[in-house]
Amino acid sequence: MSMATVVTRMQGPTAGQGTTARGMHVVLGATGAIGYWTARQLLDRGERVVLLARSPERARERFPSDEPGLTIVAGDAERPADLRRAAEGATTIFYNVNLPYPAWHDPAHGVVPLLRHAIDAAAATGARLVFPGNVYVFGHVGAQSGLIGEQQPFAAHTRKGRLRVTMERMLDAAWRERGIAYTMVRMPDFYGRYVENRLYRPLFEHALSGKPLTWYGALDIPLELIDAADGGAAMVEAGLDPASVGETYHVPGGGVTTAREWLGMLARLGGAEAPIRTVPAAAVRVFGFVDKEAREFAEMRYLKTEQLLLDGSKYRRRFGHIPSTPYDEGIARTLRWYRAGKPMGSGQRAAGSGQWPVTTND
Repeated sequence: MSMATVVTRMQGPTAGQGTTARGMHVVLGATGAIGYWTARQLLDRGERVVLLARSPERARERFPSDEPGLTIVAGDAERPADLRRAAEGATTIFYNVNLPYPAWHDPAHGVVPLLRHAIDAAAATGARLVFPGNVYVFGHVGAQSGLIGEQQPFAAHTRKGRLRVTMERMLDAAWRERGIAYTMVRMPDFYGRYVENRLYRPLFEHALSGKPLTWYGALDIPLELIDAADGGAAMVEAGLDPASVGETYHVPGGGVTTAREWLGMLARLGGAEAPIRTVPAAAVRVFGFVDKEAREFAEMRYLKTEQLLLDGSKYRRRFGHIPSTPYDEGIARTLRWYRAGKPMGSGQRAAGSGQWPVTTND
């Protein structure tokens, strides 16, 4: 079978059946958290959605086989031909591709060439790119900066932060020089259903089992997290808005909290009285000698020890609200998802999903 073979195609409502014609949207990275919720939001709105998936089987675990309006295409976003074929006729490409930290820097297969392929596909098809920004581009901002708005200058001091700056500048250049439309939605760190990385998955599993909730940062610094479902809602709302071409929006989390407060809610709602523990920076650095992902995480640990809060005023002015699930509600939903055995529908753990075996202290 060709990597671009259509393996699932379900027809949605057609014109003349009480609906209006809608656009077609390609979602990249739909088996990840933000990609899943982007696709889910689009489908719930009655939009036509194409998922480009390296593993169609995993995509089918995420989405019902009879989902109206859904097409799953086998292919790889690293392959320009696969990407362009999937995007043929698309009005929007939602770029939710993510790579493990150690793979970010690969000059042939890392985050920069992947985005370049998506930009070229948008150029070939006339689609708009919708891109999830993060806060790595700002570097150290400090509590004195207050809420961070869209005009905050880039000051990345980490390798991954500088890569993200490069990616955002690629999008801006494509818009200014080639007329390739884009919209960016910048968000803080995600938690929630389908977020299965090595920080948040063990926290929810341990909240149910009573094992320690291990945090790799400061417990009492103001922070915010966004429920991935809210992130998907913001991506779709901004991405379908004709007036948001060329715009960047900051979408904050569910409110200002601290790790101690958020983990305390998690422990309480988990019902197993899991204790809270922190990991010293030195321990993360030491384990980085034998674990590539821990080594990459070490340079980003500052985001768990310094205040960086986003200002969502521009998004609120445009759309009248900000998608924002209260933390207790988002945590409770995610715990129910874990209790139901939903992570990794095959029942197997993702590679590298366990926490780093570093010494912890209270």
